[in-house]
Amino acid sequence: MSVLVIETNEKMIRAAVVKKRIGSYSLSYCIKIARSSEYEILTGAELAQIKSRIGNCPKNVILITAAATLIETFLDKAKLKKIRKHQLKEALKWEIEPFITSSPVEIIAGYQIGKKAGKEKKSDDVPIWVSTFQKSQYEDLKEIMAGEGLKLKRLYPADPCLARAAAYSMKGKDKTIIDIGEKVTKVARIAKGKAVGYRDISIGIEDICFYIDNSSHDELLNFFKDALGQWDDEPHRLLISGSGGKDSHIIDFLKKNITEEIEVFDTEIEEAVGFAALDGVEFAAILGAGIRELSLIDEERKIGIDDEIALSIRVREKIHIMPIVILSSVAIVFMLHYGAMRYQMRNVERTTINLEQEKNEANELREIFEGLKMDESNYKSELDEINRNIEFFEQGIESRINSISTILKSVEKNSDAQLAVLDIKPVDIDSTFNISGTSRNITSMNLFILGMQNAAWCDYLKIKKVTKETTQDEFLGDSETYTFEMSIVKN
Repeated sequence: MSVLVIETNEKMIRAAVVKKRIGSYSLSYCIKIARSSEYEILTGAELAQIKSRIGNCPKNVILITAAATLIETFLDKAKLKKIRKHQLKEALKWEIEPFITSSPVEIIAGYQIGKKAGKEKKSDDVPIWVSTFQKSQYEDLKEIMAGEGLKLKRLYPADPCLARAAAYSMKGKDKTIIDIGEKVTKVARIAKGKAVGYRDISIGIEDICFYIDNSSHDELLNFFKDALGQWDDEPHRLLISGSGGKDSHIIDFLKKNITEEIEVFDTEIEEAVGFAALDGVEFAAILGAGIRELSLIDEERKIGIDDEIALSIRVREKIHIMPIVILSSVAIVFMLHYGAMRYQMRNVERTTINLEQEKNEANELREIFEGLKMDESNYKSELDEINRNIEFFEQGIESRINSISTILKSVEKNSDAQLAVLDIKPVDIDSTFNISGTSRNITSMNLFILGMQNAAWCDYLKIKKVTKETTQDEFLGDSETYTFEMSIVKN
């Protein structure tokens, strides 16, 4: 994770890439550029110059600028508890209205709930630092950065960034960081890892050196004592940063007149661009801003300034369109449901057609099967008859010639001119025969049947079928024909 941090003031631009590592942070591609304009916070040309010097430049940018103000205010603890978190930022803008030159609606803000120090510990009021910046200027900066393919994520005053760098540099120690800049010296008090106060001294490195060189020590000392004495207790130790942190005369003055416990802020620079002797002491605010932005703790970024609107506020502002959104959502759900049902119906229709085709094919196959089954039955009957005939011939006609002769003689004896025997078939080899024929009158048929039945060799006779058919002739008139079938068993 990395972010590009840029710090600007009237005289100088400093920039670096802050990277988050496991348990630590680092600076790389540190840049220091003299300002070309004192009237603009950051120009497109300056931004392009910075970007051109950084390899694989991160797109997200954090800006530290003196144009962002930091105002301390106090809220009653009970009142603070009643204000919801998403409303607190807006409430604080109106709370500091007497101390700003613009209307609260024209600014954007961040805040940090502070820790009480000195006399404040006895009060029920909670200190809160509010950072502010002009909304229109913020939008201009976003456009400038967008033109270079970058995105302004947040903007910070230098003070909370210096405090965060000091807390990171001297873990677990109470300290006061003094950042000596080109025109302003900033002071931040740290207790138990938290900032408890911020102060500005309206003198820079050139002014301090002037006082030291002209032996105006008492006047210079009063500037520092006024700033440090506002917390009532003696400073635990001093951490010096900024461009004045490298000046040995300033360090000696502070050791002699303030405290011997002085350390110079130092952080390793992995890669400097354009300055061989670039020192990490000047990049304390940049490191602190990077730590705040890359931290997993959301509270670290609340003092930062951005134009993002809280989700709850966005919802409240758009509440009038909620019925439309709900109706649209319901309509979309119904349309999706309707589409799903149509899709399922088409699938059912296709499945039904396929099943009907399969059913028709199955019926055709069933009909073919039934026909084959009937053919099989017919073929079996014919085969049985053929087998009987074969058996009859295999076993020999001569051995049964007497039975056949007897049957034929009885047929000849009992038949007359009106009756004709058409077929005599042996049902089995030894005794049973099927006889069929026609008769022109019923008397001849009755006499034939009775004669065959009364024959001495007949065991019994069974009439299987008798049908009558009437035909018309214009010369002979109506005539009747009887067709009969019977089975006779020889004893």
